[in-house]
Amino acid sequence: MKTQGQTACANLKANPNFAGKDIDIVGLSQGNLIARDLIQNCDFGGSVKRYVSIAGPHMGVYTLPNCADGFICDTVNWFTRFGVYTSLAQWFVGPAGYFKDAGSYKSYLNYCSYLPDLNNEKATKNATSKQRFANLDKVMLVMFSNDT
Repeated sequence: MKTQGQTACANLKANPNFAGKDIDIVGLSQGNLIARDLIQNCDFGGSVKRYVSIAGPHMGVYTLPNCADGFICDTVNWFTRFGVYTSLAQWFVGPAGYFKDAGSYKSYLNYCSYLPDLNNEKATKNATSKQRFANLDKVMLVMFSNDT
């Protein structure tokens, strides 16, 4: 996820059409996290003024989609929680970067490679990130009522 955010920022910086401009960003699903990364961390020579988020996992995910309960899902989700914070999962599995295990919040903060920083949840806060999000003129967050 960090690499995706850095790549998106590099592409934005490389495009002269955005230099010194105010822009708007629309994010869909996981793309919302990359959108927030741009808003909060990308110095592209302009600023983001409006942000529309459609079904973004801003607070993370805790189970596999469409697999919340039942013996098989419980087993699969247990194995997921067991291995999600390994460096291998964090590097190669995008959703691992925003998997938030409420039962092991300390592990989440220490080993999740993306969401704790983006959400400013760690002990050391990023004041610039917070200020950039607060400087948005308008924000619209859309949640799907039957999201998985």
